[in-house]
Amino acid sequence: MSEIFREVDEDVRRDLYMTLWLRFRWLIIGAVVVVVGGTASVVGWRDYTATRQENRAQAFAAAAALADADRHDDAARAFGAFADDVGSDYAVLAWLREAAALAAAGDRAGAVATYDRVAADSGVDEVLREFAVILAAQHVLDGRDAAGAEQRLGPLAGGAGAWRHMARELQALGDSDGLLSLNECEQAEPLLQILGYRLRGAGCAAGPKAGLEVDDPVRAFLTSDSAFPLVQLEEAIQGKRPFEHSVRSTQVPVLLGPEAWVEPGTPWIDALLEDRLLARFYVAVSCLPAHTLEALRQDATMEQLKPLSPVLDFFGRMLRVQGGSVVVPGGAAANQGWKGLADARPDRPGAFLLKLLEKDNGWLAAYFDALSRTGLTAQSYFTDSKRLARFYHALRGKDATPGPARPVFRNSAPLLLLVTRLRVQADGRPFLPGGVETWDSIFRLRPSKSGDKGGRARLLRDPDGVVEALFGHLREADE
Repeated sequence: MSEIFREVDEDVRRDLYMTLWLRFRWLIIGAVVVVVGGTASVVGWRDYTATRQENRAQAFAAAAALADADRHDDAARAFGAFADDVGSDYAVLAWLREAAALAAAGDRAGAVATYDRVAADSGVDEVLREFAVILAAQHVLDGRDAAGAEQRLGPLAGGAGAWRHMARELQALGDSDGLLSLNECEQAEPLLQILGYRLRGAGCAAGPKAGLEVDDPVRAFLTSDSAFPLVQLEEAIQGKRPFEHSVRSTQVPVLLGPEAWVEPGTPWIDALLEDRLLARFYVAVSCLPAHTLEALRQDATMEQLKPLSPVLDFFGRMLRVQGGSVVVPGGAAANQGWKGLADARPDRPGAFLLKLLEKDNGWLAAYFDALSRTGLTAQSYFTDSKRLARFYHALRGKDATPGPARPVFRNSAPLLLLVTRLRVQADGRPFLPGGVETWDSIFRLRPSKSGDKGGRARLLRDPDGVVEALFGHLREADE
């Protein structure tokens, strides 16, 4: 009897499945087709992309091989065709190599035109555009076109970009005035007086045996220290060869213009030489990235920033603004923690940077600088929401005086060594040789002189407590 019921049940299920199939078969078939087709498309696109990238790499390598074989004309054409084909960031590298090949082939005008094209392309990264300006100016100077070089270098030298210093040096090379020449021994006397030297013994009458000796030690020291070519001058006095030396003046573009640093009418160079703090301020600001300097100037005057020159000089090089926000150690996840320490938001870069430099006599800026120089794993450990402020307060202690930027040389080396040398393990915990108990014993034997967290009497129970105690002891190493 049970067999009959089972057969009936199977027939019913079969009929049900058949009904479902007849009703939804096209949907099922369509879904299968979509899945299979989608998988095939993804695999096909990956194969196509990989093949295209491989072909591009081979084409670039072939063009580079032509350049290495000194077939510069062929290399220039190959790089040009490659750049036109790829149409991406890869093209910028190809254009630069094309220009180099044109220059090597003797086509200076073609090389300059290619560099100018890169410099004028707003879609190219700003640093690469400025680099192209430098390269173009070098070839223009080789062609004795000082005016053309000045036209290209002027805006770059007067700005705050990464290549501004090289642009200024090239500007100096482009100036052809001020050549000091000497053809006869008798012409040397006025020059030697200025240099602090005199002719030895018989003077010019000694002919090939004429020589120089010190007359004014102070002037002679300055001459030697400035790398003046005394050997070549002496050879000219001996009649061996003519002497030529450029003493032309160099126009120095002032960052932000002289009016940003001194009162109108004040000699800028004199002010810079006489005011040590101003000189240090200028050096510190000249090392800042352009976006960082722009953000600072929006929220602070030069008068506000000048007293912060030592802090800015020592700890300003890691300050970066990107996308309208300060790039903080630990990334966006640490923004809230840095906001709490600086009492300002990183997405308001000017206010944040000013607070960072002012806070605690420079200790917060030193902390920020040190953590910025660590790797991502270490940054994630130190900037964790439970550790960032805890470690900083242990470093600061009860008194932020003296600050970390008071001498000529930075004295916060122990802080930098701690954060860069501390090894963070894969589980996110710091590696402590000997374990927590060993370090607890060490701190009990040598308590902190300041009596703050670095020398606590209670038991250190975890690695974070040991690291906190190490931060508390750092100030003693400096003081």
